Amino acid sequence: MSFGFTSTGNEEAPDAVCLLCNKILANSSLAPTKLLRHLETNHPTDKDKDISFFKRKLESHNKSRSFIEKKFTTDNQKITKASYKVSYRIALAGEAHVIGESLIKPCVQDIVSCVLGESYSKQVESVSLSNNTVKKRINDIADDIELELISRLQACNAYALQLDESTDVAGFWLQFCLFSFAVEQNNFECFQTLSDFLEESEVDLDMEIRDGIKTHLSSLQQSLTDYFPNLENQDNYWVQNPFKIKEKPKGFHSLDYENLIELSSDTQFEAKFRTVSLTIFWSDVFDEYPNLAKQAIRILLPFATTNLCEAGFSKYVATKTKYRNKLDAAPDMRIQLSNLTPNFKRIMESKKQVHP
Repeated sequence: MSFGFTSTGNEEAPDAVCLLCNKILANSSLAPTKLLRHLETNHPTDKDKDISFFKRKLESHNKSRSFIEKKFTTDNQKITKASYKVSYRIALAGEAHVIGESLIKPCVQDIVSCVLGESYSKQVESVSLSNNTVKKRINDIADDIELELISRLQACNAYALQLDESTDVAGFWLQFCLFSFAVEQNNFECFQTLSDFLEESEVDLDMEIRDGIKTHLSSLQQSLTDYFPNLENQDNYWVQNPFKIKEKPKGFHSLDYENLIELSSDTQFEAKFRTVSLTIFWSDVFDEYPNLAKQAIRILLPFATTNLCEAGFSKYVATKTKYRNKLDAAPDMRIQLSNLTPNFKRIMESKKQVHP
């Protein structure tokens, strides 16, 4: 300190920084004679200054360094956030990842240069939008959306999955009927392994065994009906308008019916019913009539159409083109199909070190 220097760099083998000219001397130059030579040669007017003078210089130096480091960190975070946001837009639009570097960045530079000036345009250059960077950003964003979705699903009481029409259980239900009829006719072609065994052995199944197979098929059919009931046959008119109830809905417990009658007489809820959607209405009812609300929400929850499945397939076809056949389309599709907005702050904080 008495020679006007402070340390920087590695604590085990620090370098010396001159507080007057900010010149850095290597660790090998920390000998007092070398530090004094620098002071006398480069700052002869300050060589006789009191140590308090150098302490003030050190304080000023530390403040300046802290400001620079803070500004660098802030600028770095802004640049990284810009990179994430542009990558998010690229994924939303379903565009190739190379468009960030080849088109978007040059366009932004042109706009900023014309509107704000050339100096601001140079700052845009530091935003990384290379193909690999955009891919990494999209993966990070997709992971964040997935975590948010899982968090919301864990917090809710029920949720619905939309499946393609090819997964409709109605076809399986009819198959059980056909299988039972075939077994009754002593035709086992639908059970290939059993059919081959009977042909090789040249034997017929006893009636008792066939009856057992038919009973098992009937049991499976009933289980399928229990797991996937036909909603069209349910008496759900009370969900559409609980204030026009004239009789007890089918399958309703007495306590639920009493709560429904009490709800239908509530003028405040009736006024709200006229102004909000069914989903919002039953969500608001939940606090006072939780069991009724749960039943209503489960009825309203299933999707009315297969639009989301069709949209997902369309997005997949558009993303997985012949030019991008090696691309993992899952992260891009998650962003395109989700209505959740990524939390960029959380994404950046989850990284140990922010890179522009």
